[in-house]
Amino acid sequence: MNTKTFNAAVAKIMDPISVGPGKHNYKWEVYTSSGPLSVTVHTDKSRVFSVFCRFDNAKLASRATDCNPFSGKWNIHTWDAEGALDLLKFRMEGWCRERVCAI
Repeated sequence: MNTKTFNAAVAKIMDPISVGPGKHNYKWEVYTSSGPLSVTVHTDKSRVFSVFCRFDNAKLASRATDCNPFSGKWNIHTWDAEGALDLLKFRMEGWCRERVCAI
């Protein structure tokens, strides 16, 4: 899978559940039980597939996730595109406050 196809697959997951652009120039924002989560993708051509995720309230989110307790970053970096997409789907299914989307 190339970067363009990967980013399109991430958009297919995120577009239905996003409430709009996230902070820090991130493409999407979703509401979670641990506060807003901003999500974006790496746009450079690379052999590493990345999804960058960052909670607004790092302290609150770190109680429920393994995100960085200081920055709120909860990124996905892997060589396996399908693995990254599966992990993103798993995270969104578990953290979306509203279950209105078919992930």
